[in-house]
Amino acid sequence: MEADSTPSNPNIQEFVAPQMPYPTQQPPPAYAQVVTDPAYHQPYNPNQYAPVPHPTVYQPVQYVVTTTTAPPVMGAAHQSRYNDYMCWSIMSTLFCCLPFGLVALVFSCKAQNAIVRQDSYSAMSYSKRAFSFNIIALFFGASCYIFLTIYMMRFQ
Repeated sequence: MEADSTPSNPNIQEFVAPQMPYPTQQPPPAYAQVVTDPAYHQPYNPNQYAPVPHPTVYQPVQYVVTTTTAPPVMGAAHQSRYNDYMCWSIMSTLFCCLPFGLVALVFSCKAQNAIVRQDSYSAMSYSKRAFSFNIIALFFGASCYIFLTIYMMRFQ
């Protein structure tokens, strides 16, 4: 092939070595470079590297439900609120009698929990026991104070 002729196959390009500065060197052999089309050509998308918008997240729908209570039925059991005697139990523990006051305090706590649970039978039972132990603590504490006052006046 001559230097100014074009190759017969357009996909094959001949490599022409540059002129060597020294005449004693042999030029390298010519290598044929074959240019082929890729097996799968992907079309160019001008926005392929653009940032992808994230999907919008919406809050779920919240429904408002309004209810009304039914009027009480005649003959239905009346739920009364039982007293838990918590304050009285604390005062009995501090000022009257420690052992009976603590027992009254425990039953007051149990009555308060039963009221929260809306267990009327247990609330009534614990409330009566707290009341009983508060009365016992009050009388025992008052009798101790009276006895100590008489003892101090007599032997002083």
